Amino acid sequence: MPNVFVADGQLEIQLGPIEAFKAGMSSFRVESWRVQSVLVDSGERRSKLGSQTLGRSAFTGVFMIRRDRSFVYWPKATEAVVITVLHPHWHQIVLGVNDAPGLVARLKEEFGNL
Repeated sequence: MPNVFVADGQLEIQLGPIEAFKAGMSSFRVESWRVQSVLVDSGERRSKLGSQTLGRSAFTGVFMIRRDRSFVYWPKATEAVVITVLHPHWHQIVLGVNDAPGLVARLKEEFGNL
């Protein structure tokens, strides 16, 4: 599972070696002030991710719909945390984790009012 944490005013996402191979990238950061919303998705968004432009596995990598780019790491049988960001490179970050409601609560606490 991805390691998600907030440090030094930045949201950082780190993937393990196998996850990084599938996604085509190992980690990235987004300034915390760019985070607009955080929510849980149980699967409704899976069919609406767009076209995959980078990645070696289904529902993992970079997806594009119109001009919006999303980073997705969403294994089967997991709920996703959808982080909408105001960023020149990303529109959304979609992460499938075992405890999505817990991660959303932790991120909302870190970011204040979302």
